[in-house]
Amino acid sequence: MKIKNITKIITIILLITIILTSFTTISQAGSTSTQLTDGGGSGGSSGASAGTINPEDFKPGDLTDSDTAVAFRSAGVIVNAIINVGLVISIVMFMVLGMKYIMGSIEERAEYKKTLMPMVIGTLMIFISGKIVSIIWNIMSQVNV
Repeated sequence: MKIKNITKIITIILLITIILTSFTTISQAGSTSTQLTDGGGSGGSSGASAGTINPEDFKPGDLTDSDTAVAFRSAGVIVNAIINVGLVISIVMFMVLGMKYIMGSIEERAEYKKTLMPMVIGTLMIFISGKIVSIIWNIMSQVNV
């Protein structure tokens, strides 16, 4: 099969998947099938009627330093993983493009030069966005609120 046919098939499958998943929204906000009981602590049913949820019953506590530290660590791990995966993918793509450039004819080399510039810009955007996020991360982790 040609690459255009494979691309069309993948595009159609993705569109069908997106359409099907957009119609399957499940909301149980008004469900009365569950019975809420007060477990002796805060929260639970306000006594209005069984099965209804009163948003005023939820009283969150103050965030502690350990909660924010966990959130910052988790966010840092996720951001670094995304940046590293993006950089690895772009390096692999440069390697593939370089091999095609070395083995290609003169006309193919001209085409590869055209595709090289968007790849360089994309790689720079990934790298620079990672550095900007890491600078903001360092500034915010040193701020004592």
